[in-house]
Amino acid sequence: MKNKNSKNNTVSSRNKKLMLVAFAAVLLISAALLYTRKQSQNTAGTAETPQPTETINLEPATEEDKLRAEQNKQAIVERERQLEEQPPTSGKKEVKPVITYAGQYGPRVEVGGYIPGIFEDGGTCTATFSQGSATFSKSVNAIKGASSVDCPVIEATTGEFSTKGTWTVILAYNSASAAGSSEPKQVEVK
Repeated sequence: MKNKNSKNNTVSSRNKKLMLVAFAAVLLISAALLYTRKQSQNTAGTAETPQPTETINLEPATEEDKLRAEQNKQAIVERERQLEEQPPTSGKKEVKPVITYAGQYGPRVEVGGYIPGIFEDGGTCTATFSQGSATFSKSVNAIKGASSVDCPVIEATTGEFSTKGTWTVILAYNSASAAGSSEPKQVEVK
């Protein structure tokens, strides 16, 4: 009788194993089908998403648009003029100063910034203000900071500006080993 029981246990054990394998196969096939279904939904969803269309504003330029365009032209002309006036920088590293603040504080207009990518003493920071053909510059000694060269506050009094209104300022840096100018920034002088 023991022999018959052991045979039944072997058959029962084999059936359990076959059922487990079949169950695992069903799970794997179900997971694969779900994954495929989800992928096809994602692909279909992106194809059906409407893309925004570009529009062109055909309205005439506003006075503000015209003023901004004129200021940008002046800033480009001023920057090119500054580049022409600078001595050749052959052998100097080209840097791009960053203006961190520029604005009027009471009777003073202040500009400050830094020069990333260099770490040295002995440079000069120059802020050049321009509006139309009117232009003037102010300079300070640069300071070696913890990870860059800093341009401390460059001050101009409101009396140094020939007219009130929007002026363009460019921050330039020059040293024995590096030189460059920032992007122009607008300053409102009241």
